[in-house]
Amino acid sequence: MSKQYYIAQMNLVKVLAPLDDPRMADFVDQLDYINQLADDAAGFVWRYQDEHDVYDDDILLNMSVWESIEDLHAYVYQGEHLQVLKQGAKWADKIDGYSTVLWWIEKAQPFPTDYEAKARMDHLLTHGPSEYAFTFAKRFVAPDGIVTSETENA
Repeated sequence: MSKQYYIAQMNLVKVLAPLDDPRMADFVDQLDYINQLADDAAGFVWRYQDEHDVYDDDILLNMSVWESIEDLHAYVYQGEHLQVLKQGAKWADKIDGYSTVLWWIEKAQPFPTDYEAKARMDHLLTHGPSEYAFTFAKRFVAPDGIVTSETENA
């Protein structure tokens, strides 16, 4: 685990309908529960909770900060959160390009803003994975040089 850095992530969901549409009821009904699962998960540090963000109404932004990529990966792809992911086609359209971006932040700096996260996503979409913005599939070492068990060489 990195000593001086956290891993930040933002993911986007392109919803099929407004959240108050009856087709979205199952999704909306699970939001508080899924957020609580994240809040209670090993390695969880912080999550974005602003009602407004830099994307259009049909794009939901989820952003959080974690102690390690392994902690974040375990939350996303194991347990109950995975069951929600598997139901995604009921509520969401596929996003062209990447829907998730990861980047390292210094533990001493403020948590990221939606504008910073959008800039990271835009960079990933334009340039592909790099130390500035990367993915689970193509990870980069924290700037302090700590290599986690699943980090790939750049």
